Amino acid sequence: LQQWEEAIAAFKDGRFREPGNKDWEKEIEKTEDERDKFDAFAREQRKLKREADMVTELNEATVVAEREAMVAVAEQALKAGKNRKEAGELALKGAELAKQRVHEMAGQRKKAMMVEDDKELDEAAPYRIVQEDGSLHSKSFAHTDKGMYFMGMTLMNHKSAPGSQPWIELRHPAKLRWSQGCALLRLKVTLPESIGSASDLKVDVTSNHLRIGTACDSDAIVEGDFERKVDPNGENFSWYLLPEEKPPMLEMVLDKDAAEVYQTYSYGMLLWPRLFNDDIPLGEGLFEADLTDLPAELLEKFQRDQARADERSQQERKQRQMMTEEEIAEETARMWNEEFARHGMPQRVDTNEDRRIENYTT
Repeated sequence: LQQWEEAIAAFKDGRFREPGNKDWEKEIEKTEDERDKFDAFAREQRKLKREADMVTELNEATVVAEREAMVAVAEQALKAGKNRKEAGELALKGAELAKQRVHEMAGQRKKAMMVEDDKELDEAAPYRIVQEDGSLHSKSFAHTDKGMYFMGMTLMNHKSAPGSQPWIELRHPAKLRWSQGCALLRLKVTLPESIGSASDLKVDVTSNHLRIGTACDSDAIVEGDFERKVDPNGENFSWYLLPEEKPPMLEMVLDKDAAEVYQTYSYGMLLWPRLFNDDIPLGEGLFEADLTDLPAELLEKFQRDQARADERSQQERKQRQMMTEEEIAEETARMWNEEFARHGMPQRVDTNEDRRIENYTT
């Protein structure tokens, strides 16, 4: 009570405002000490939260990677003529390798993220690699080498759509997810809670620009310039509202520019490195090439070419069964040299023919 009365008296006399007052200095020191303690506590909590989030993501990614590896390995083993027991054993080995790989990539990602950093997370991550429903995708832990996933190799799917095509979640400025095939773009846009029907929305699409807004607000929900051209009048273009989702969701399908689709020399080149031209570019090899959304005549042509290539490959394998190791090495070297010459590359693999010519000239 005495301290309380002294404090009241100090306020009445105005002594708390005097910098020379020793009691005033003591109170400031106490306040600063408490602030330092709180800041240290907040830093520790942020570190724990980040590490906990990474552990959760790691567990989810491990489960997904193991499941996908088991399915893929088992299917390949059965196709190769293995019995079910052998396929099961190989699938378990594949799952264990996938788990090890995910943990290795998680360790590399943890170093890159600098979990010890004590800065506030004021800004959202540039993008997240997710499934269509927004859950974590196994490729979100995939390490990139020189900006490429899996050495930049693109898997070509012409018999069926990819089983687990990644979606990219970003903000522009509102949250959206997008994915792609060779000829189509797919978007899912998170809308404000106030949206109840399609009439509440204003959707404008040109060959270079997208704007999604509301009739009563001048600020856009999503707006940006596309990385490449789209066809706003394409036969697959559509958008619709899912009001039963919480929050509401807009789904959109866009046709990529038909001129680019028909004139490309490689269908893998049709994959966009980003949705909008100010997004962060994505590494090559992240998306699989989904050829099933190509125009029917292009898909049929690719399938015919692929069938001829498979037939030639089988014939070559049969021929090699009758060749010696030296003849196989010679044939392989010639094939590499033909590919180097076709692409204008100066590299060359030595062949017996080259060595004979060199000995003759000398």
